[in-house]
Amino acid sequence: MDEQLATYQDWVAFADAVDGRCSKSIAATFAAGTFEPPAVGRVYQLICEYCVSCLDALDDALFARLKSLDVQDAYGVFLVCSRFCDACDNLLFFRDVNGIPVDWKNALEEDILRNMSGALGHVRATVPAAASDDAAYYLNCLQERRCRKK
Repeated sequence: MDEQLATYQDWVAFADAVDGRCSKSIAATFAAGTFEPPAVGRVYQLICEYCVSCLDALDDALFARLKSLDVQDAYGVFLVCSRFCDACDNLLFFRDVNGIPVDWKNALEEDILRNMSGALGHVRATVPAAASDDAAYYLNCLQERRCRKK
């Protein structure tokens, strides 16, 4: 994407245009964005709302994909959950946005990682293919490696 985010209005327009999607290129555009210093609170709120929207879509997609798996497909569970974690990682773009206070960034990062961990925990508890020893091991590894602050 060739979009340049330099004002709060640019952020609003871009977030509306990408509506619940966050590819690597979208995340890079957000990460490189700037804004007027007085707009920091509004930009942060926009980022939070955008991340919630994306997480809702990712959670829905995760469970839709898992429903299509064979009940014995432990590797499929791992693969789908791993891709879910990759997609959630794109949402961590805000760590690179200049002008947002570090404690705000830390709080949002913890919320996103908690959502990832909760979704993986829900998979372990409710998806039949996740009941195997292999799937439980894979999901535990994902939670330990991907759902912790780096």
